[in-house]
Amino acid sequence: VALGPGGSGLIRPEAILSASPLLIACLGWVGLMIGFQGRWELLQRLPRGILTIVAADAAATVCVIGTIAVFTLMLWTGWSQPWPRLIVPTALLVSASLGWAMETRSFTGAKAPAARPVALAIRLTGGLSAIGAIVILGIAVSFVGRGSHPILLSGSEAAGTPGAWTEVVFTRWAGVGNLLLVAALAALTALIGRFAIGAAASASGAQGSGGDQLAVFLGLVTLAAGLAAQLGASPLLSAMVTGLVIANISTPHLLGFERFIIKAEHILAVLIFLLAGLLLNPRISWAEVFIAGAVALARAAYKPWLFAGGFARLHAAGEHGAASAPGGSAGILRFGCNRQSPVAAPLALSVVLLDPSEFHRSLLTIVVLIGLFSALLAITFSAWRRRMSARPGASVVEGAS
Repeated sequence: VALGPGGSGLIRPEAILSASPLLIACLGWVGLMIGFQGRWELLQRLPRGILTIVAADAAATVCVIGTIAVFTLMLWTGWSQPWPRLIVPTALLVSASLGWAMETRSFTGAKAPAARPVALAIRLTGGLSAIGAIVILGIAVSFVGRGSHPILLSGSEAAGTPGAWTEVVFTRWAGVGNLLLVAALAALTALIGRFAIGAAASASGAQGSGGDQLAVFLGLVTLAAGLAAQLGASPLLSAMVTGLVIANISTPHLLGFERFIIKAEHILAVLIFLLAGLLLNPRISWAEVFIAGAVALARAAYKPWLFAGGFARLHAAGEHGAASAPGGSAGILRFGCNRQSPVAAPLALSVVLLDPSEFHRSLLTIVVLIGLFSALLAITFSAWRRRMSARPGASVVEGAS
């Protein structure tokens, strides 16, 4: 934000958007890594309770956050917009709210033996939810056709400022065809990549260098994400499907390839959040703060308790060899489920790159604000729970919570 137009103005959004092919390749990198998590043999080994938590969170998020998103977006745009114009914004807020952050080490007591099953469940459910988030937004983007007339935000017409987003229409059969075409191209890219990965691994083993693997990986993410972007589809969805297909094709070199690309995970995360700060709309309105606050409070109202209930049933079924809900330091970890999933920023960036309008940049701002508010609420609730746990007799309460 400090480097963008809202700060020093050193980097202009127009300069970043001019390099959109490189940015789309970055999103493809994220999608491919998430797709690798969908290996069928690993999914079969997951406890059934893990998938139940993911499904329950998805259903609750679609109902709760979807309702809030539609209401607040209609309020923001003056209750005058046809429903197709709200498909992508609503899908973005829902998908960005799906799941939670997988990191648990920052919480006090996360390394305690009693907390390890809870931390593992948070990581597993958060990773699987990222797949669902990309699917939801990808479907929404595919079923929306863009026109050329701007949408007007509430009050912008009177102020004489054109709005932020191009007119859209709902395209049923074109959307189905678009999804099928993207899936077919992604699968074809994966088949090509399967043989390229083997060739690159053989060359790298002979020469002791990962340059060939890097070239293959960059080619895969650029091809998968670039084709989707040219078709007006989600580059994240196309790259994720490519990763899913590659992960489920038997190849002895896949694990080494995964380890190679995961090395850049932290660098890519920094780049994604840097781009989000540069492309968001720095002129934050009270409407954006209200929408972000409403979504963050709604997340705090159900996500920690939903996870705790699902984890308690997982324990009751004997999946982890225990019969009680998490308590003490392990119970504090459930408030980590209130934090936003790291895939939220790439989701919002993908919408901005497909249509770099002021409205979409404002949506990116809302997603960033939701992440900040959710993190603050998670810190507040975990600190409150820690103080409650320190009181005399709290161990009895913890065991029953």
